[in-house]
Amino acid sequence: MLTKLYASVSLNGQLLVQEKRLTSPPAALMMDFMQHVHRAGNMIMGRKTALSLIGNAQVLESFSGVHIVVLSNQLPGDHFCAVVRTPEAALRHLKARGFKTAFIAGGADTYNSFLTHDLVDELIVNISPEITTNGIPWVSRPDFSLQFGLEEMKMINASISQLRFRKQRVFIL
Repeated sequence: MLTKLYASVSLNGQLLVQEKRLTSPPAALMMDFMQHVHRAGNMIMGRKTALSLIGNAQVLESFSGVHIVVLSNQLPGDHFCAVVRTPEAALRHLKARGFKTAFIAGGADTYNSFLTHDLVDELIVNISPEITTNGIPWVSRPDFSLQFGLEEMKMINASISQLRFRKQRVFIL
């Protein structure tokens, strides 16, 4: 199964966390995100990200037809999704349902869980031309190293760059 991680960061490397943003994300960025989600047919997110969806019926409606998996020990309230405890369980869950790609939508703890377990094949990183102190570091766990090679660069709009990286496999002879 191909595992893609999608993140938007500021110039100073902070995750652009929706609930802490002072402005809405650009429409072009949201459209790109939705295209990736619908192409994969699924998305994996953490509990905090999921809780931000639960209270917004309009946002939930935009994910109609998308299989949502939440990485959490518990998810209070209405279960509009599958809830699993580990990144490996999320991937098993999606594979059992016939998905070929797993799309990791956030947040930071979910990113860290997949990265530290070496479960990410592709990174899609959007760079927003802002410097912010109200984001959070998107990789915060120490003592791991992964190598990725740049596959593609493109502009989402006139100011947001998107970089797509593929994991580099290291072969020891």
